[in-house]
Amino acid sequence: MPPTTENALLEAALDADLAKLRKLVNGYPLPLDACDGLLNGVHLFGEREGLALQAALVTGRPLLVRGLPGVGKSQLARAAAQALGRALVLQTVDARTEPRDLMYRIDAVQRLADAQIPLKRAAAAAPAEGTAGKRAKAPQTNAERLALHNYVQPGALWFAFNWAEAAGLKAKSAGAACAHWFEKRAQNGVVVLIDEIDKAEADVPNALLDVLGNGGFTGPDGARVSVPAGTRPPLVVITTNEERAVPDAFLRRCLVLHLELPEKRDELIKYVEPRAKLHVGGLDDAVLREAAERLADDREEARKLGLAAPGLAELIDLLRAVSKLATGRDAQIKVIEEVRRLTYRKHLELAPPPRTPATPATGEGAVEEAPRPPAPPPADPAKPRRSPRAKAGKPA
Repeated sequence: MPPTTENALLEAALDADLAKLRKLVNGYPLPLDACDGLLNGVHLFGEREGLALQAALVTGRPLLVRGLPGVGKSQLARAAAQALGRALVLQTVDARTEPRDLMYRIDAVQRLADAQIPLKRAAAAAPAEGTAGKRAKAPQTNAERLALHNYVQPGALWFAFNWAEAAGLKAKSAGAACAHWFEKRAQNGVVVLIDEIDKAEADVPNALLDVLGNGGFTGPDGARVSVPAGTRPPLVVITTNEERAVPDAFLRRCLVLHLELPEKRDELIKYVEPRAKLHVGGLDDAVLREAAERLADDREEARKLGLAAPGLAELIDLLRAVSKLATGRDAQIKVIEEVRRLTYRKHLELAPPPRTPATPATGEGAVEEAPRPPAPPPADPAKPRRSPRAKAGKPA
């Protein structure tokens, strides 16, 4: 296909993706399918969120989503994949994540264990030909059996750049075919969610910066992994809870979206009520209002004490519990007061009580302190000092 034709098709695909996002920004609730361990849900796009996703698609930059836990950072990536009809690839970062883990991992332990097994025993243990998701026949030599590609586990960035190649490696290493929903959606492109990048050391976002800037990376066999010609580039969403600052150079290469709940009480209640209603249906409006008002109260108290404030996630947890623990408006409102201690006030309950300065006791029951002896007078510098031996009557 000529380059001009490929570019025209990619431009048309980009325009179609932008149109899908514009449609959802108008307050249309988007149902989220269950996939890869994620439960069914629903997302209500805000105007700023929709604009940020569109800008990330147009510029090809990763979107760094900042904010406190529970404001919907990770769900934004999931909703973007659902809205665009793309596959979602999720990789959660922790303190042990290394830069290469985002690209691939090599199961060196399994490879070493397989090397201890004689070839004949490995051939006898191989699955029968035609078994789904398994290699059809045993390798003929030890070199084939212990080949490096048999132990490569592709990371999120490999799926982002070349999902078909990564899916083949995953099926070979994990012994299972790629999920059907992923294969079907990946033809429309991939949304990559790299969650909680702030938990990693600084070399992880720096390595990610190099890979995204170069449009690919070198695989374990020395081959280049990049987006095939005529394929939609990935939409990369990165989240941070801001527990640790990310490098400035990394920030400059990203588009940054800061998600936060409204500060004013009335605006907060107006924001969370419709979103909570989408997640937990069947509740009376008075129950929703009571839960939202108590959320506003406890957020204000937590902020004054410098503690982590509850958010939308805690509100949804509370309403889900209330909907099952009580029946009827009055009973559910009563249960809110108990469940909020487990959700909204979990940090407040653990906070130590404020200390009050001690005041001296007065009145008839007060106990008078004994007067302290006066301090000894300072030594006279003009008077010669006697040594300890002289005090004992011995010559100095």
